[in-house]
Amino acid sequence: RAAACDGSSQSDVTVCQPCKSECAAGQFLSGACDSERSFDTVTCSDCATSCPQGFYLGGTPCDGTGQSDSVNCTACPAGTFSLRSGTGAGSCSVCPALTF
Repeated sequence: RAAACDGSSQSDVTVCQPCKSECAAGQFLSGACDSERSFDTVTCSDCATSCPQGFYLGGTPCDGTGQSDSVNCTACPAGTFSLRSGTGAGSCSVCPALTF
């Protein structure tokens, strides 16, 4: 709702507005639309963009229309490591010989 009745009119002057239904790429929709509020209760939250060492960004890139972070930190496969956060298992490198 954009405006509520303030008692100065004999008709309903409430103007309804749709809640947010899309965010920018790299974000997801957070919260539920609440028609009882006079403001948009849906917000845009950032999806994960980095992971700690030994993990890579997995999942599906956020396109701005999902309702949860579809990106996740996935452990590198056994025998590999990652010193940086990248996308996909290709970010993991094979451990050098004679190391573990």
